[in-house]
Amino acid sequence: MSENDPGPFHEEKPDMHEEKFKDRESSGNSTLDKVNDALAEAMGPSDTVPGEPGGYVEDYSEEELAKVAEDHGDRRVRTENGGHITIERAD
Repeated sequence: MSENDPGPFHEEKPDMHEEKFKDRESSGNSTLDKVNDALAEAMGPSDTVPGEPGGYVEDYSEEELAKVAEDHGDRRVRTENGGHITIERAD
């Protein structure tokens, strides 16, 4: 029996991980794929839609920004181009 020969009693077993997650997209790194798959199995699927960007969107509406500035005691000033800047109050 050579170093590379597993011997007559060695049986190739299918990789159950690969079979279970065969339909998912690979990152190109099998170790990272296994970690991602283990996390998905433990925590459930992510709330992202395939093909859509992940993350979340903050409310940056003028009303929300004005409210935050007012709550902090800051002042919002309209610029020449129609945008706003927030001037932080000095403590």
